[in-house]
Amino acid sequence: MRFQTRAWSITWPMVAAAGRYDAWRLPSKMMFMGRWLRYSGLYPSYQVRLGHRDRFRFKKVGHGQREDLAPERVGTLTEPYRHYSFSKGLSDWVDKHNRYASAEAREAVRLLATGGGLDWAGLLAREPTRRRRAAGVVIALQWVVLWVCAMPWLNQRLTGWLEAEYPPVALEATPVAEVAVVLGGAVGMVGDPPTENLSGSSDRVLRAARLYRAGKVDRVLAVGGSQPWLGNPVPEAEAMRDLLVEWGVPAERVLTETASWNTWENARNAAAIIRAQGWTRVLLVTSATHMRRAVAAFRAAGIEVIPSATDYAVVGPQPLDVLDFMPDVAALDGVSFALRELLGRAYYQLLAWVGG
Repeated sequence: MRFQTRAWSITWPMVAAAGRYDAWRLPSKMMFMGRWLRYSGLYPSYQVRLGHRDRFRFKKVGHGQREDLAPERVGTLTEPYRHYSFSKGLSDWVDKHNRYASAEAREAVRLLATGGGLDWAGLLAREPTRRRRAAGVVIALQWVVLWVCAMPWLNQRLTGWLEAEYPPVALEATPVAEVAVVLGGAVGMVGDPPTENLSGSSDRVLRAARLYRAGKVDRVLAVGGSQPWLGNPVPEAEAMRDLLVEWGVPAERVLTETASWNTWENARNAAAIIRAQGWTRVLLVTSATHMRRAVAAFRAAGIEVIPSATDYAVVGPQPLDVLDFMPDVAALDGVSFALRELLGRAYYQLLAWVGG
């Protein structure tokens, strides 16, 4: 690496301010094959490159050194210098910046661990170097958060914690009721003509069908409206009804509620049907992670239900191995779902729809 600048353009400012500053920062122009890479390096990015030999001090930071001077002792020169980063060849440049990136990442993690790395004001600073360094720490923090959220270890524990309140109950041990209310979010209809599209929560519909076939309920109430913005032009309750019939529930034993869009509306609209039918014993069928919010929503609508949870993601404790701490797309999806459920609970409580 080498750099050049026009000596006459910086000599007089340096002489004039010799008593005020110990060093000077200059903007750099990244050069490649004799040409300036205009949109490289966040130009004008200022770097301290000139200073008094006896007063210029450095400290070890990241992949190299950084000036260890009070800000008021560093002056600014506007004449850029030409930075020949590729003077030793492109391969050397790539290897060097791989080392730099690794060292900067280690430094960012160290700063985060000690609580001294988040320079939020630096993200809006006028000085490009400070902005870049602040952004680097934030990006490192994002990578750490993303890695942790994508670990199967976190997914298993977070999802398992949400499911633990409603452990699996065998079909034979489920109490008898008059109706099973199965909530949407399990099946949709897409395309033209519409065709079924099962989700991971379709266990809800299967559970309701099995409850009926086992003689635990006399009716099934499928609850869920259409969501055209998700590609579901047909009300979900109708798609669930068709699936229930295919799985052995007589069509005349299935009622539908097709106007609700969310859990709160599921409970409110289903409660009106339950009262109109005169039912007093109700089994509620939904995913284990969703059950607490659903039970609370029905309670707020004036209906006490008997939980019949299904769709378990965590079947029990598993032995740990190294892959539990490696990022995984499925684990990230599971953590995202669990966090959405927690946000849903908080949202309902905030709006005073559901008690704590």
